[in-house]
Amino acid sequence: MINLFKSEWTRLYSKKSTWICFISIPIMLIVFTNHYLKVNTTLKVSNPQFVQSYKFPIEVFQSYSMVIFDIISIMLIALCVTDEFRSGAIRMVLIRPVKKINLFYAKFLVIIITLTVMLTAYFLLAYIIGFIAFKDTSNISLNYFKHSLTRNEVVMYSLKVYLLELLSLIAICSLIFFVSTISKTMTIAFGANLGIIVIGFIFSPMLGLLTHKNNINLIKLQWLISIPKMQMDGIQAILGESSHLFFYGVGVLLSYGILFFLINYFIYKKSDILI
Repeated sequence: MINLFKSEWTRLYSKKSTWICFISIPIMLIVFTNHYLKVNTTLKVSNPQFVQSYKFPIEVFQSYSMVIFDIISIMLIALCVTDEFRSGAIRMVLIRPVKKINLFYAKFLVIIITLTVMLTAYFLLAYIIGFIAFKDTSNISLNYFKHSLTRNEVVMYSLKVYLLELLSLIAICSLIFFVSTISKTMTIAFGANLGIIVIGFIFSPMLGLLTHKNNINLIKLQWLISIPKMQMDGIQAILGESSHLFFYGVGVLLSYGILFFLINYFIYKKSDILI
């Protein structure tokens, strides 16, 4: 199993696309830095929307950056799963006495570790850039909080945001892995996975037209049908001062992760279509 993991790790990092994904991390942060610096010029420091150094990592997580990480996940998993199985490259691995289920474990673990490293680098670089580019204030206003927070409280809060975003990324990776496994071509794998994200974003506002925008059941339904929706504007709601959605939000993410992990497990354990 260890040798298989090393083999999958080498295969993933031998691809140029993997390193392009790493390079995209500072580029994304530079783009968001320029955006929020421009926004700050139109706001007063006391405005809750004003971005300061400690708040910057939280803001970039609640922007479209997590959707970009979802797309990175689609690309990496499609390359490691769909492309290798459908092109026949995986047969070089299966020539050895390797169980398909161990191959699944190795591939899934390599992907999750890689994305964890990327997200961690993104989080740490956001803090560094935040201290360099943005002003520091002693009292910091956050969404879903009635009172301002201290620097230490914001640091703890940002760590919680990071952990929940990481959990959401693992959950959606389980779904992406399933779709990529059953897809016949790279085009289908990428298109189907991207379609799931787009459809979730389309249906969420459509549901909002049918009922009051603050309806708690609507929010729950939107999160249930779209993890990216939760990634963008749900994490802060989950961690809000008086939020009652924490266990529901975490439950949805765990349900996605466990359900599709088990589906993948049975596919690799029982099916012969992968050979």
